[in-house]
Formats: sequence, C-alpha cells, structure tokens
Amino acid sequence: MGNCFRHFYRNSNSSEDVHTRSGNSSPTRPPAWYLENDPILHPAPGLSVPFSQLTEDQQVTIAMRMALIATLPIFIYDDNGNDKLPECVICMCEYEAGDEMRKMPMCSHIFHRACIDDWLTRSLTCPSCLQEVPVPSSTIPTTPTAATASTTTASTTATAAVASTTAGHIATASTGRASGGDRSHLSGPSITDLREEARRIKKRSKEQQVSRSREERELRRFQIPTLSSSSSSSSPGP
Repeated sequence: MGNCFRHFYRNSNSSEDVHTRSGNSSPTRPPAWYLENDPILHPAPGLSVPFSQLTEDQQVTIAMRMALIATLPIFIYDDNGNDKLPECVICMCEYEAGDEMRKMPMCSHIFHRACIDDWLTRSLTCPSCLQEVPVPSSTIPTTPTAATASTTTASTTATAAVASTTAGHIATASTGRASGGDRSHLSGPSITDLREEARRIKKRSKEQQVSRSREERELRRFQIPTLSSSSSSSSPGP
C-alpha cells in the first residue's frame, strides 16, 4: 500500500541534498541544511513554529513531550506465523518482521515507532481511538524547585531533540535498543540522562556541521576549475 512515511521522508531528504549541492534549490522552500539547523516544530495542534522562534514555554512543552514519548514501551515485531497484526494506521503499511514498534499504554494500540513518535510531537492522542496519552507523574514537577529544574532541563532537551533529527529520538540513547520482546517495564529517562544526551548530541551536531562545511569547500573547488575549462573549450578560435 505504498511506502511508509519514514521511507518517503528519507527519499525526500536525499533529493533535497542533491539539489542543494548542485545549486538548484527551490527559492520557495528552505534547503535541507537549513531545516536541519532550524527545523519546524509543533508546540500545539495546528501550530508550526521554527525552532529559532520558539518561546521558552514552547520549548518546555516540546521537551516534556519528548520525555513522555520516551516512556512509551518499545518492542520488535516478530512475524512468527500467528495471526498477523493490522497495518499501521498512520502510514497504512503492513508490519514486517524486525520493525521497531511502540505500544500505547492506555489502549494497547501499536504503531511503527517512527510514525507514532512523529504523531505524538503534534498531538498527545492515540491515532486509532483518540484517547489522550496519560502523563506519568515523574514528568510533572511537584515543587517550585523541581519546576525550575524542569524548565532548565526541558529547554536543553528541546535543543537536543532538534539536533537529533537524523539520528532519531532521545529515547534511543536513554533506554537502549532491545533485541526483541516487550519493553513495557522500562521507565522514562532521568534528568541526568537527558542532560548527558543533550551534550552528546550537541557535540555530534558540531562535528556534522564541520564535515558539511568541508564537503562544501571541496565541492566549490571542484566546480570552479570545471567551469573555467568549459568556458575555454567553448570560446571560438582565431
């Protein structure tokens, strides 16, 4: 029934990279490298805001939402010949063995992890039954001191979540990857884990930017001699 959205986005990003490097990026849409550094986030349903324009409260909202997503159980789908699970209602693609899945705790509906993570950044409801995702008490500050610490950590986490657009979500590093089976017994990441993950992602982001700048310089050096030689060969003779 068509490819999963994650495959579509991967192909779209590859096409954007090719057009950007060749100097043919569309003037009406920011190039891929710009979206990586200032992506569009969704602090509320129907509201899309570039990361650089988020208010502090919106950064806190997004960071708390990312922490909530990380608490949802993950498992690996295993097609063992039993009754086949229904297709993912988000991407309309049938599940295959080895797919990474998330299970909604309040209704037990399951989805591709990439699909439901993207959905929950926009709306904290189940796509199938529209039940609201319950907020664990561990993510809600109960004292003024805890609220202040949560605000600071949430702002850092929002920055980390933006920097990891190509590496996945914070949940991957904070909970680890299981070889299979239900992981509903795992709890959400601690504040220390989130801060450490933020530092690692910031460092990796800087390394990627340096590598991208080096590639662009090499590309420009390659294009300039090529253009010069082309103009020389096309000039009329005496």
